[in-house]
Amino acid sequence: MIYPFTSVECLDSDLAVEDLRQVDTAAGPELRFRVINRGQLDVSDVGVAVVVDDSYASHRYLRLPWLAAGDAESFGLPLSLPPGRHRIQVIADPEQTVIERQRGNNEAVLELQLP
Repeated sequence: MIYPFTSVECLDSDLAVEDLRQVDTAAGPELRFRVINRGQLDVSDVGVAVVVDDSYASHRYLRLPWLAAGDAESFGLPLSLPPGRHRIQVIADPEQTVIERQRGNNEAVLELQLP
């Protein structure tokens, strides 16, 4: 007898950028955020792009060699920006090499007004 399937589950990764904020430290302002893998599959060799004021030519690029399912990695980068308004965009897996059903949470944006 063949039993019918009651459910089918698709395993995938789900990268998200969370908690993007500016923090004032003794060394100066710092950008902090974390990348989390909410999915059921581990990921390897994932890139994270930090783009300031839509200038992709001078963006910073970080690499995550491994991020297990359910784990997160926190980052802190010094912010050396001139006074004025700035837009900081953090994108996990900008090349879209990781298989995900949902990509809407792969990006976070922070608007700043620096004195």
